[in-house]
Amino acid sequence: MDFIDHLSFKTQRKFYVKIDLLEEYGPRLPEPHAKKIEQDLYELRFEADDGAFRIIYFFYIGKKIILLNGFKKKTRKIPRREVELAKNRMVDYLNTLDSCVIKEK
Repeated sequence: MDFIDHLSFKTQRKFYVKIDLLEEYGPRLPEPHAKKIEQDLYELRFEADDGAFRIIYFFYIGKKIILLNGFKKKTRKIPRREVELAKNRMVDYLNTLDSCVIKEK
């Protein structure tokens, strides 16, 4: 949310329009709105007056969408460090859920 909060008002509006589309279409949201970047990772894509932006996310148990990180895109390819950050956050999220599960004996 820190990333979104620091965007301009107009850029935030574009982000929320894309989020609405993502909520409606889920994994079926096509390009140019979203794109699969790796096995379980996707990017939500939007452009505004101040640049091109990406939000990396994944789907958890069907329809739950977990936003992992956002960045302003400055090159043609997604920076590797952004993908690695998203992967680490996804692993942390999933590990946190695993540690919350009470195991029966």
